[in-house]
Parts: sequence; C-alpha cells; structure tokens
Amino acid sequence: MKYLEKSPRKIKLSALKKLKYFDFNRPISKTGVKKLMNSIQNVGVQRGPVIVYTDVITGSFDYYIIDGQHLVTAAIALKIPEMLCFFVMEKIKKKERLVQIISLLNITASTWKYKDFLHAWKSIDMPEYKVLNVKLTKFNQFTIYDVIKIYSCTGKKEFQQGLLKLGDVKKGDTICQNLIDIFPLTGGKSTRFMQGYLQWINKNDVYDHDKMLCKLKCHKDFFTVGEAPGSVAKKLDYIYNS
Repeated sequence: MKYLEKSPRKIKLSALKKLKYFDFNRPISKTGVKKLMNSIQNVGVQRGPVIVYTDVITGSFDYYIIDGQHLVTAAIALKIPEMLCFFVMEKIKKKERLVQIISLLNITASTWKYKDFLHAWKSIDMPEYKVLNVKLTKFNQFTIYDVIKIYSCTGKKEFQQGLLKLGDVKKGDTICQNLIDIFPLTGGKSTRFMQGYLQWINKNDVYDHDKMLCKLKCHKDFFTVGEAPGSVAKKLDYIYNS
C-alpha cells in the first residue's frame, strides 16, 4: 500500500509495550488474543502490525498501532523479543485520515464488521454516522445492515470509507415503523423481506399503510421464510392492488 513503508522495521519488546491504542479502533478481544498466541507458538509471527507516528490525537507525537493491535497484545503476552512492524510514511494531519487508513486496512483484511466501521466514524463526530447510530438504537429490531439499507443512499464501500450519505431520514423513520407493523403479519422479521419491501415502496409514490395492513391480514401465509426480495416485492404489489 502506497502509504506504508516498503520494508518493515524490527521493534523490540520494550518498544512494543510503549505503543498506544486508538480508542476508536475495535475493542481488544481476549478470545482473539488467545487464538493469536496459540498461532504464534505454533508457526511464529506471520505478519507485522502497522504503526503510525502522529500528534493528531493529543497534540503530542507518539507511536500508535493502526492495525494489528491483537497481534501486538499477543506478542507482548508471550514476551516475543522483537517483531517486524510496518510504518505509515504519510504525515497524518487529520484524525479523519487515520480512521480512513484503518478502515482501508480492515476492508482489505475483512476483519472489521459493520459495527466497527460505524463506531470508528461516529467517534470522530461524522454527522451521518452519528445519525445512523441514533436510528440503530431507536429501531433496535433491525440489524445495522438493515438500517444502512433503509437510510443510506450510498453503498457498502462508501459506508466503510467514511463517505456515507443519508437519504430522506423522515422517510426512513416511516419505513422502519411500517416494517415493525408489517413483520407480525408476514412471518416475522426478515432482512430479505425488508429488501423486497424497499424495492416495492420505492416504486410507489402513493402508499396507504392502513390499507396494506388490512390487506396483509387476509394473506398471512402468503410469504415463505427466506423468500427472495424480488418475489416479496411482486407479492406486496399483488396484495396491495388486489
């Protein structure tokens, strides 16, 4: 990656112990650390953590782990004498850039989940992510993936990279409440059903929710578990207009 030095540096155990952790990175998992300790004991250290020297956190320069915090924690626990570490050669001027680099590294490694990206971006006061977090708390019946689909007008990649854009938030609130009303009539909460409902509702300028609820009460067994979103959308259209 262009922002990393091409060759790693050897860092001694005493220096590893002084490395700092970012509070917006995902929390240390004891289980994850134990797995890495077992791996190191069996096959050694297979990759190096990524370190950055920056002052954007406290105003004073210090060394931080930008990627590989579990690996460093495991190495310290095992008292590994030294470790090869990669350093960010770019001069970081903003906290947003730190989070962006961490996100890019975790997109590549596929180690972060949606909640990790959300936590990282909202922790530096990105307004769209703070709104999304509020909605996730309010409508806790939905997964973070569901909430992103309902409120966002950008895709997964943009969400991960800090480029999330929200659509009509009030419309999103209405859709969430509508789905909460509808789920008991269609076999329970389902991400696939939600996707089908979104496909259908976005094609309809006029929608009477009470009418839909009344119609669905007469078609309780019309939907099947795991039904494809396209099929759900077609059935909703049939029910509403029948």
